[in-house]
Amino acid sequence: MLQSLRLSTVATEMQLASLEDSFEKGKKSKVGATSRAIPASVMKRKQNPVLAPRIAQPVRLSKRLRGLAAPSLEIGENDNMLQGEERAARNDRSRSRGSEADGNADGDSDSEIDRINLMSGDLYFDKETREKAIRVDGHYKGWLHPDLIEKYGFEKTSEEAWEANGGGSFSFGDPLGQTEQSSAFRSKFKKPKHDAKMVSKASFKKNPNAFFYRHNEPGQEQWMGDWTQEESELFLKVAREHGCGDKWGLFSSHIPHRVGYQCSNHYRQVVLPEGLVFDPNYKYTSTGSPVYCGKYNKRR
Repeated sequence: MLQSLRLSTVATEMQLASLEDSFEKGKKSKVGATSRAIPASVMKRKQNPVLAPRIAQPVRLSKRLRGLAAPSLEIGENDNMLQGEERAARNDRSRSRGSEADGNADGDSDSEIDRINLMSGDLYFDKETREKAIRVDGHYKGWLHPDLIEKYGFEKTSEEAWEANGGGSFSFGDPLGQTEQSSAFRSKFKKPKHDAKMVSKASFKKNPNAFFYRHNEPGQEQWMGDWTQEESELFLKVAREHGCGDKWGLFSSHIPHRVGYQCSNHYRQVVLPEGLVFDPNYKYTSTGSPVYCGKYNKRR
């Protein structure tokens, strides 16, 4: 029995030795096949690759460094930049419109138009529009509607209304003129921040222009949306009689159901673009959009 075990052990060792020999032979055969698969020329190219010649790239210089003048830019409609042909085309349109308009009140020449790119109403609109337009100086010279003065007991002038209701020095930081009442008030409201609608509501008798800029007559409904033909005609009637361009709160007291800022918007969005009123504080672009060119915060 021991002899049979020895024989089986020897046979197993012989089988393992033969398997190891076959594994080594197979490994060597694979390595040889791999080395034979790659040609010598390919191996040589891999060891000594041929690089393509490098081409020198030109150095890019700005126009300033090259001594060239930079193109001029210009801001056009809708904050777009006009350049070259676009600007020339727009200037041509301005010149053609200027040659059609006779009787230019401002005496603007083509060179001045090219320089500022804005036109007066006399230069922009045709002869028929110029003859029908209401001409104002940009200021409202009237007072409140007489019916409101009688109904609520307003003073006869803005100065009298201000002084009769407390007086004080007006400023945009203190629209009610209250900072001079006491030193305690001045220290407490050194840098006041006001709610515009609340301040205007408190200015009913003292500063009616501020009140009617944001409010209707007490108890009266405010109309929104587009203006009717009757309202537009009433607007032009008031402008013809008292002028327009500022003090829109007082102006709106003559137009029921409309407040001051609505009159101001109607003026800039409808009246001026249609050439119904000529205001020297406004000039026009080549597309007919009115642009304010007057002085800001100038009180009269």
